[in-house]
Amino acid sequence: MYQSTMKVFIAVGVHPRYRRFIDYLPKGFEYEISGNPDVNKYYSPVRTGGTWKKVFSLRFASTIITRIFGFPRMAYYRTDADLIYSTRGILPLNRKPWIVEVEHPYGFVGMDYRLWGRRQKAVVRRFLKSRYCKGVVLVTDAAKKAMEKEFPDPEIRKKLSVIYTTVAYKKIPKKKHKGINILTIANADVYSRGFRFLQEIYPELQKKYRIKWLLKTNQTLLDRDNEFIKKYGVELIPGNFNEDQLSSLFSRADIFINLSFVDTNSNIMYEAMRAGLPIIAQDTFSGKEKIKNGHNGFLIHLPPLFWDKDNMRVKTETDFADYSNGAVSKALFGRIERLAKDKKLREIMGRRNIELIKTGKFSMERRVKQLGELFSGVLGGR
Repeated sequence: MYQSTMKVFIAVGVHPRYRRFIDYLPKGFEYEISGNPDVNKYYSPVRTGGTWKKVFSLRFASTIITRIFGFPRMAYYRTDADLIYSTRGILPLNRKPWIVEVEHPYGFVGMDYRLWGRRQKAVVRRFLKSRYCKGVVLVTDAAKKAMEKEFPDPEIRKKLSVIYTTVAYKKIPKKKHKGINILTIANADVYSRGFRFLQEIYPELQKKYRIKWLLKTNQTLLDRDNEFIKKYGVELIPGNFNEDQLSSLFSRADIFINLSFVDTNSNIMYEAMRAGLPIIAQDTFSGKEKIKNGHNGFLIHLPPLFWDKDNMRVKTETDFADYSNGAVSKALFGRIERLAKDKKLREIMGRRNIELIKTGKFSMERRVKQLGELFSGVLGGR
């Protein structure tokens, strides 16, 4: 339990993971939350032990400033809190302790790598070295590695920490069904998430095994792909889902596939783990942090078409809608085939994933503990 007199201001964005952020905060602090109404309504002061108070906040028009004047994302919050935790960029004008959370150095320019240059790095470096900046939270080890490359300054490196954005454990009952359901979820660009690889091998998988592809996406597909879906009986699930609807979808699946060229964090993988599914994922960026090959799933090697070895954006552009790779497709076929043949292996890997969410590396309890220690460490040493 921490000092109840300490007040922490939390500034969050619109991503669904921020709903979990503000609903699972360390107890013992008073909280002020700045976020849009869709986020605020999920905050439970009873659960956190804090006090919710919507306060007046001022934010620079960061998108306009970034694009026109070449500055990184920044904000100012008018609050009497003892500590500010910002997911909305650096705080150059607030003269009190603050912590910034970011998923990658590009997060300082809204994840638009084309806007990340010397000027932006210089501004960010200046304020991360400030005595008011007390911490930089990364959501993956891969992101921390990228930050260390971009900012080798000892004053900044000592402020870096990794706190995973996870989900709270709950039991996801399995729904009985015939055959084996493989699930892919792509609510961003469906083509940057391994769509072509699975499409190339799906007809053969159907011939050999009773496999059905569940494709959840809110994106518009090309006509040729809609024809493929119709021809081979892929179950297309359109639209946006809330967490309960996603849990219902996971309960129908036997294998989760997440081959993403672009994802830095893939929050959906935490939900697949909670559902007790074996996962086939990419070995780029944070894939290796979530999946230990052969233990709780399988890793597929992807060429560096988006992220390089230092987890920074490669210079070339790739049209993922037309990209294919025989070696990747062959490896994916082999991994799916092995899981399709071995129900016991699927169950073992699924249980291991549940434990990672329930009590392990990605447990919500661990996250809350880390946040509490971070807050108390800053407030105790201010």
